[in-house]
Amino acid sequence: MNIMKLVMVLMMSLTILGGCGNGADTIEIEGDYRFILIQGVNSKEIASDETKKEVKDIEKISTLIQKLESVEVTKQKPEKINEKNKLLNETSNYIIALSENEKLQGKTYFINMFEDGSFIYQDPSGNKLKYVSTENHPKLYEEVKELLMISF
Repeated sequence: MNIMKLVMVLMMSLTILGGCGNGADTIEIEGDYRFILIQGVNSKEIASDETKKEVKDIEKISTLIQKLESVEVTKQKPEKINEKNKLLNETSNYIIALSENEKLQGKTYFINMFEDGSFIYQDPSGNKLKYVSTENHPKLYEEVKELLMISF
């Protein structure tokens, strides 16, 4: 539960500031990531060990990054990101944290994945959530769930 608190505090702090822009681009997720933490909630909107998954398989991590880097994104205002992030309290929406280690210390990168196939990305040069997918990608959402074996 402490990891969930840490992740939620980080997510809230990451969304405080942001920018806006008009051009679509893709995100390059750089880093030597060796660990993924996925956090969701249950039907009572509670995050727990049952709605958390850890992945240490380097091949799966690499495949995930390749898939996520294919999504076109645009910068969004913090208000829009904050509004969308409220959906993280619903089932089938997830926080995905890529990290160098299990303690989420060192370089960590966050992506929020939503059931409608939309994604919110951290700014690669900072720690704020700034980028939102330009389109929904429900097929990619299902591919990520299958790849990481998310069943909650």
